[in-house]
Amino acid sequence: RYVSFDLETHAIRSGWLAPRIVCGALATKEGGGFLFRDAVSVARDILEDSNSVMVVANGAFDFACLAAEDESMFPLIFKAIREGRVYDVLIAQSLDAIEGGYLGIDPRTGKALRDPETNDVKSRYSLAICCDLVLGRVDAKRNDVWRVSYALLDGIPEERWPAEARQYPVDDAVNTLEVALGQLEGWDRGLDPERGPARNLDNMAAQVEAAFALHLGAAWGIRTDGERIAALSVEVDAKHAEAVKRY
Repeated sequence: RYVSFDLETHAIRSGWLAPRIVCGALATKEGGGFLFRDAVSVARDILEDSNSVMVVANGAFDFACLAAEDESMFPLIFKAIREGRVYDVLIAQSLDAIEGGYLGIDPRTGKALRDPETNDVKSRYSLAICCDLVLGRVDAKRNDVWRVSYALLDGIPEERWPAEARQYPVDDAVNTLEVALGQLEGWDRGLDPERGPARNLDNMAAQVEAAFALHLGAAWGIRTDGERIAALSVEVDAKHAEAVKRY
């Protein structure tokens, strides 16, 4: 059972890479997509269900936000990842491109990846790029006017939100699920109608865990021993001064 999951949060900024959650959305193959506010409890239900695979796009960010809200989510997240129950469409696209020898390259043109809406060159896979490559659609972000402004809606009942603000999270969840199903079941990207499913996916769990760990390191830094760092600084400064004087 594939369940796509996506969060909308306050905007990230320097030193705040796991911002406060405003809302989320999920989608299933059977039931379409819908918006929710109780993100931690919804995520917990999915992660605790051994029959569900959580489908995400840049899930490392979503997981960090969930853990910042409730640190009891950490063991559930790592357990689901290690059991292969987290599927990240952006990582899947990267793994397939590595297998095909065109990481960071649009295989249709042989040139650098470009955002399908802005035509800007991109160095990494986004949901919009994956929708273009896998589904042949360039409308993934058509309702994104509120994309970086959800903090303004925090605490306001959803029924008072603008229509685009309610629709954008649902679009992301539905698009993420459709990309995942395309990758898993095979797709026609206009290159080869016989192309089967995405390749190299046996490395998914390891890459999802690595991405989460790296995001946690970026969000919270590396814990150090202050006394040992101070002593090391004195030693290094002394050696540097000696070297400068000598040379």
